[in-house]
Amino acid sequence: RDTSVTGVQTCALPIYAKYMNTFNLMVSPQDLSNYVVRTQELLEPLYKQLEYHLVNTKYKVIHGDETPLQVVDMNKKKSYMFVYTTSFWDDPIYIYQFSENRKIDKTVTLLNDYKGYFICDGYPGYDALPEEVNGEIQIQRCWVHMRRYFFDCLKSIKKENIVNSKAYPVVKKIDEMFKIEAQMRENEFTVDQIKSKRNSKEYTSLLKELDEMILSIDYGSSSYLKKACEHYKNDKDELYTFLSNGYVDIHNNLCERTVRPFTIARRNFMFCKTSDGATVTGKLFSIVQTAKANGLRVEQYLKYVIERIEKFPIDDLLPWSDKLPDELKIKV
Repeated sequence: RDTSVTGVQTCALPIYAKYMNTFNLMVSPQDLSNYVVRTQELLEPLYKQLEYHLVNTKYKVIHGDETPLQVVDMNKKKSYMFVYTTSFWDDPIYIYQFSENRKIDKTVTLLNDYKGYFICDGYPGYDALPEEVNGEIQIQRCWVHMRRYFFDCLKSIKKENIVNSKAYPVVKKIDEMFKIEAQMRENEFTVDQIKSKRNSKEYTSLLKELDEMILSIDYGSSSYLKKACEHYKNDKDELYTFLSNGYVDIHNNLCERTVRPFTIARRNFMFCKTSDGATVTGKLFSIVQTAKANGLRVEQYLKYVIERIEKFPIDDLLPWSDKLPDELKIKV
């Protein structure tokens, strides 16, 4: 069991035995750890159903990202928590999946029969994803990350010289893309309208200018500019996937926001002791964060599910199910 000197790690938050004991609940760290693991085992069917609905998402768009996680018993080897989310258009599903390394083996297993789009950053590990799965995956690389490469070129330049940098007009062009995308979202464009706008003369001319601008850059001795241009050339084909489907975002911000609660919590617990503990953490965190994203009162929802999971159809217990009682929902 995954216990530590200070308490028990679960749901990416340390649950302290001493704190529990202040309520006259005399529980040892080992017992508390066992309860947590048993809870995860009981909720496993719910977690597996969340995975199922993620892969069978209605609008065929999944976002993916990963963040480091230290596991003590793995001899300081860097491990990762991979994170997957449904799109803006779907019911929110957030899956946190522990991996002992940064290889995409578990991603391949999860998405093996998936047919749809996968939005991610420039991590080269995802390059092989379309060839490794049985399904048909199209990758969309994140324009926010691409912009970041060029923006980093400006950090070492004096403020008065920034506008003369070769990276500056690239950043401005990408910002124009973001502005158009934001306006479409604010004006509640339909998917067909989004696709039509993206393939309009105005938008395609902007993209053509941007492409020509980057490919014509002579980066000279600038290592930052060289890195930015090479990343663009390597990812170019997968940066423009969004033109074919209005459901596909041009960035991976949704998944990055989903990663953030875990990284914030990680500052508190700092590490997991074992890989089994990290796996339990990911699964419970998936259920908790998906419940939050669907506007549920998490404690009440977990209690409701635990009391009924062996009696009710599992789909009736999903966080977006219309069978859930109103008292589980946060009033807005």
